[in-house]
Amino acid sequence: MAIAPSNPQRIYAMFETGDGIPWDGGPTESGQLWRSEDGGHHWDLITRNRNAMGRAHYYSRVAVSPDDEDEAYFLTASFARSTDGGHTLEAVPRMRAPGGDHHDMWIDPTNANRMIVAHDQGLLYLGTENAIYVSFDDGENWQPLQTNLPHAPVSGIVIQEHFNDLVISTYGRGFWILDDLTPLQQLTSDVMDSEAHLFEPRAAYRFRSITPPSVPYDDPTVGEDPEYGASINYWLKNPAESAPTITIQNGAGELVRSLDGTNDAGLNRVHWDLLDEPSTQVRLLTPPMYADHMEVGSEGRDAPGTSPMTVLQAPGIYSVTLAVNGTEQTRSFEVQKDPNSAGGEAEVTAPDSLVQTKAEPVWHRANKMARSRTRATWMSAAFSALPSSCARASTKLRSTCASRARQT
Repeated sequence: MAIAPSNPQRIYAMFETGDGIPWDGGPTESGQLWRSEDGGHHWDLITRNRNAMGRAHYYSRVAVSPDDEDEAYFLTASFARSTDGGHTLEAVPRMRAPGGDHHDMWIDPTNANRMIVAHDQGLLYLGTENAIYVSFDDGENWQPLQTNLPHAPVSGIVIQEHFNDLVISTYGRGFWILDDLTPLQQLTSDVMDSEAHLFEPRAAYRFRSITPPSVPYDDPTVGEDPEYGASINYWLKNPAESAPTITIQNGAGELVRSLDGTNDAGLNRVHWDLLDEPSTQVRLLTPPMYADHMEVGSEGRDAPGTSPMTVLQAPGIYSVTLAVNGTEQTRSFEVQKDPNSAGGEAEVTAPDSLVQTKAEPVWHRANKMARSRTRATWMSAAFSALPSSCARASTKLRSTCASRARQT
């Protein structure tokens, strides 16, 4: 059963029957398609077409185009489409592999030509693989959307509307989520013909960690969280001459972060973790006081107890620039505060701005102190190496200077 998104009063219902007799578990010769125009109060038999049959008793599915109440798809062992409200049904051409029990379907509400179908794709004992398929041209052509999804029958498709993620269920291989459908929704023939294209990013959330619930160790039901931060997606027709670079700027036009991009033909995705560039590492140019024998190179050594500092960026509007093959493309996106945070944006921004303002000067002062200590150590060593007569002269000089200071 399905409700037309463009007209909630239009409802389709598909039944598997045997010559008008309610299905009793026996073989069937035809299916029935019913339709209501008043939200389910009254129903009319539209057609008894074999394409609306095919073992519908345990996984039948009806999907209606988001912008046309007369365009509907009927999924059972066959895959049929109607463009006249169900009066006539035509079988949709087979996908790339033979056979297939079609379990579920999603039609993009932003573009009805874009759709995803889940099915068995043939019989396992024939050696064919199970998969999920996507079409960008109203079902005329299909291609697998497998990526790292294990080959298993896909039984359900749901879109998590708030984050625009694709959620699917499988037989025996768990639930899987394809994060951020933005690039698939923005992928067109013009984009695929271009050498490079930066997609409009979705909003990113500045989530903060909370105390996790108590869970058993090695819980086999625990899933994987998505990458933290903003997902940056771009298309490359062919690998670039050198790897693309990605830069993030804040609303004031200041450079926040530079990232190295992947360089694969097709869709590429890079994540920005909402942190700025790491601060300067504090380096010590002298050996530890307890280990004078340690040799320290010209680059120095890491100061114990220190590490580069990064600051989580405040909510606001940011821009991302993709530089590839001498050209640049820029898009804007928003970083939103954690909706579970009790503070307002000003309260969230103030502490981080203070830390970001003070962190780098503090690190520079620490490095300056390390260099000063190096010079002091060198001078002490130099005095110690002087002949005894020179050492006495230097002591007398220091004594004379001190005496004159007291007289003053």
